[in-house]
Amino acid sequence: MSQAAQAREALGLANKVRSQRSRLKMRLRLGEEHPQTIICDPPEWMETADLKTVLESSKGIGPVKAARIANRAGVSLSRSLGSLEASERRNLTIVLVQMRSK
Repeated sequence: MSQAAQAREALGLANKVRSQRSRLKMRLRLGEEHPQTIICDPPEWMETADLKTVLESSKGIGPVKAARIANRAGVSLSRSLGSLEASERRNLTIVLVQMRSK
């Protein structure tokens, strides 16, 4: 495969990932998708996205609330979803459920 073909393929994949992420962020903003679902079991194309992006894209969560959630769960907002350990995912889910029930 030539370099030009490889570049076209890489660009095509990057565009696909961007559009999938954009649609997911819209669904989060509209409340059609919950952040805990994405955090617990992120699609492959979301594994490199950071926690801040997911939380701040979610309905009713801005920068301050996102920082509070991450702090209470003991996780940095800059962590990628793919790098989160099971215990961190569980802590984030617990905090999100607690904040939602208030």
